[in-house]
Amino acid sequence: MSDTSRRDSDYGLLPVMETNIAYPLTHYTIGVHLGLKEFTENNVAEALRRTKAFFALYEEAGKPLIARQDGSPLLVQQIDETFIRRHFGQKMSFGTRTPDEFDEHLLNIRSSLTGIPRRSYRRITFLGLARPNQRPFRILQEIDDRYRSEARRVEIYTDGTLLWREDGYHGLGPAETEHTESEDVPGLGIINDRTNQHAESVPAAEFEALFQRAQGVTCGWIVDCEPSAYVQPSTAIYCEESRPEDKPFCGHHMRLARMMLPALFPAA
Repeated sequence: MSDTSRRDSDYGLLPVMETNIAYPLTHYTIGVHLGLKEFTENNVAEALRRTKAFFALYEEAGKPLIARQDGSPLLVQQIDETFIRRHFGQKMSFGTRTPDEFDEHLLNIRSSLTGIPRRSYRRITFLGLARPNQRPFRILQEIDDRYRSEARRVEIYTDGTLLWREDGYHGLGPAETEHTESEDVPGLGIINDRTNQHAESVPAAEFEALFQRAQGVTCGWIVDCEPSAYVQPSTAIYCEESRPEDKPFCGHHMRLARMMLPALFPAA
């Protein structure tokens, strides 16, 4: 096997004939992805979990990883603790992965196999804004994890305004990319180390609901909600009346907003 075919990013694995090696999980094309330093009594459960998950991914793609002597594939349902224990005492020099790192790696492999870009979703909250309506107090982003770039965003302002953008800096939508990165997007840990910023992952459904609402022309006034609506506004029930393009609410709820929060909504 050439050096180029052994790169960690090369997911087009060739079938490994079980009869060619004594311990198939230590073969480079498999072992490098499992990320186990050694098979021991202490990692039986984790080794079994990783092996089944890894083999299932390729089985679903129609590319079984191991062929038996008779040419039949080794299926996920046939991988058990006995199969793992057979590898006890075998060491590998391919590097190690924590459980979280392995799960992350598996998502990248799935994206490579299917050709579907991998997406993750995050919520960034800005704390202690001096002039809250001058910038969003919360931003939700859809990230293309392969290129670490922003695919779409929703900006939420304290007056209820939702602004949207897609395809980053050169894309479409009224939201401003200057409030947080749209290219070379940093990890959540880096953002959380910044002063007055808090970032966390969110479900795709939450982002999608808010993005669709940001693009719509219905009123943003919440008429009913669960206690979680402040953190996850997608769970709220909104007024369905039409609103002016430059206002967050319909006429009725704009009048209420001016009565209740005159500092945020001064009279026209």
